[in-house]
Amino acid sequence: MKKILIIDDEASVREAIVQSLRMHSFETLEAENGRAGVRLAQEHLPDLILSDVRMESFDGFAALAAIRYQPITATIPFILMTGDPDESGRRLGMELGADDYLAKPFSMTSLLAVVHVQLKKREAIRHQALNLKPSDADRAEVTAVAETAASPEGRRGIDEGGQAERTMLSTPGSTEDLERTSVLGW
Repeated sequence: MKKILIIDDEASVREAIVQSLRMHSFETLEAENGRAGVRLAQEHLPDLILSDVRMESFDGFAALAAIRYQPITATIPFILMTGDPDESGRRLGMELGADDYLAKPFSMTSLLAVVHVQLKKREAIRHQALNLKPSDADRAEVTAVAETAASPEGRRGIDEGGQAERTMLSTPGSTEDLERTSVLGW
């Protein structure tokens, strides 16, 4: 079951969204302001966040910036909702990393459509990331590194067993100038 966090300071709006999402088999979390929403996002890692823009003190833009700042929450799809569909606000939301923007009032059909699109997009990105194949450039880089390692200069410091030998300077005053230590890897 996909988990969606709703951040809105108007309880009636939050409740209407929650009821609609639950009727469509989504698990929901609710926050009455941006600060509480960021905390819930960090604790529960929802699959998607819906946030009002205009809220007291810690608004939707601040919540979005905080979500994108933290690596653990940075990739969660974030949809801004606002009753003030001004173009500069939309542009700011997109610059901060919003995935979509819904102008209030919106129908639950529109909300569900946006939610489904963003969840499908996130799933497609995850699937693609898991099935990445190396590009020609990646293969060329690996080949170049391997050829360098195989060259006489690159082989210096690698013993016959394929292990790298690390040479360390001894501490001042010791009787040995060098200490030879075998280590795995490069």
